[in-house]
Amino acid sequence: MSTSDKGGLIVGDLIAASLYGNQPVRVSQWQTFANNWNHTADERARVLTCWSPRSTTTGGYTNKATNTWERLVNFGPFPLLVGADGAPYPVRVAVGGRSTASSKLRIGVCLQGYADVQMSFPTPLAMVVESASFNNGTNLWRADGVVTVNPFFTDYAVPNAINGGDPSSVAAVFVTVEVWGYGAASSVTATQAYAAEQVAL
Repeated sequence: MSTSDKGGLIVGDLIAASLYGNQPVRVSQWQTFANNWNHTADERARVLTCWSPRSTTTGGYTNKATNTWERLVNFGPFPLLVGADGAPYPVRVAVGGRSTASSKLRIGVCLQGYADVQMSFPTPLAMVVESASFNNGTNLWRADGVVTVNPFFTDYAVPNAINGGDPSSVAAVFVTVEVWGYGAASSVTATQAYAAEQVAL
């Protein structure tokens, strides 16, 4: 979903309002400018997590269990932005790491409190991206994609004033960004993760 009126960029008009100088401009052209500004802002949506390795072969979080999906690292919770249709915006995700035996990584955007179920499900759910099996000792990006989160609203307190007062309550969708691994014990290490809201979809 996009907050631009037309749901995307409109091409054909001059790029900037300043190029028109003191020329008369139609209302439709100004509407095009406003639409394109909104769309450009949408594409630069909020980044939730941006974790990258300092080395190509060290660092990160390693699994302990054998052939069981296991949490390696998580981030959050974050309140997701919600579109006019009441649904949380999709989230672009990517995950990376290294391994010493055939292993997999998952990254998911899970409702707060539901990660254990959503991340360990036998097949990846809509909020989870899973890598192919890999056996490589270099820290590399292993999987990426766009995930969706079902709306589940909880109350979120918002202060009404700087110096006190009773807070207001707004509904928000709280999520955690989860990175999980699967493989033989001590075989897979998560070293990088990225998650950003994709407002322009």
